[in-house]
Amino acid sequence: MDRATQQKFATKQTQRRPAVRVARRPQTRLADSRNRREAILKVATRLFLEEGYGAATTNELVARVGGSKSTIYSHFENKEKLFGAVVDHVLAQLKAATGRFGAPCGDVQQQLCALGEGLLEIVLSKDHIALARMVIGESHRFPEIGAIYHEHGPVLAQEGVVTFLLEHQVMPMAGTAEVDEAAEWFTGRLIHRAFIRALCGPATGLQHSDEAARIARETAESFIRYFARPAAGGAK
Repeated sequence: MDRATQQKFATKQTQRRPAVRVARRPQTRLADSRNRREAILKVATRLFLEEGYGAATTNELVARVGGSKSTIYSHFENKEKLFGAVVDHVLAQLKAATGRFGAPCGDVQQQLCALGEGLLEIVLSKDHIALARMVIGESHRFPEIGAIYHEHGPVLAQEGVVTFLLEHQVMPMAGTAEVDEAAEWFTGRLIHRAFIRALCGPATGLQHSDEAARIARETAESFIRYFARPAAGGAK
């Protein structure tokens, strides 16, 4: 076989040889999946807040984020699951705000004040106000979104405040029901007026203002005055 024939044969063998596929590591695939999910979630958040729950469609989401419907459904089972994830995304800092206080130390009133400021920052954020307006406007047609919002938002905040009060023994002589009622008073006094004002007016302006700090400070002061009790045998 002459040299030209050998080269021609070698070329054909190379062309016939199947491409070698390099297997991706499980960690890489997992990281890619998480990144893709996060990208879908961010775009879906904007879509829901801009278009509303009823008008937001999977087709529009695919057009904005790319990929296919099957990709969306591989991460989120249905529209309700996706909306629940969006609510979690918007309110992701709620759990952090109520759980960032470790072992009780320092002045409890000051920590209650800091807790209040953290909650107000989230509740009065532009995205949360837009989300709340959407839920209020559409929950009569889609009751499921009201339930999802309630469980992922107000209920979570309430549970966080209860946990704070128990771990810091703010009401050591109180029973569970009393602590629950006190936590409800705290969140109501802290959030109600500022939240209603933000819902009915501009969605910005109060979040980082001196007024928000004042509301948190006065709520903490009133809570300690009305609800905090010394442990048995302590000073009265």
